[in-house]
Amino acid sequence: MGQYREKNCKYCDKPFRKQGLFCSKSCSNSNRPVSDRVRDNMREVAEEYNKTPAALARQSQFNTPLVTLESDDYAIEIPTLYDIPDGYSTDF
Repeated sequence: MGQYREKNCKYCDKPFRKQGLFCSKSCSNSNRPVSDRVRDNMREVAEEYNKTPAALARQSQFNTPLVTLESDDYAIEIPTLYDIPDGYSTDF
């Protein structure tokens, strides 16, 4: 009592005991058609992310540069870093 009957996932064909037609959210999403509007929105988000310094650092870390940007193209302002003068203590 209180259990769902065993059935096979429509996408991966694994047996499961849950409500619905798919065993997991990823199987459910893989069977879903993606509209052009959604693709355009995902593309915009990816392009904006790829302009951030964090994305560029990650891409260079894995040797997969997706874009080449000049400093004017960054989505956020890059801070100016200054050298620490001699004799200055960073101990707090």
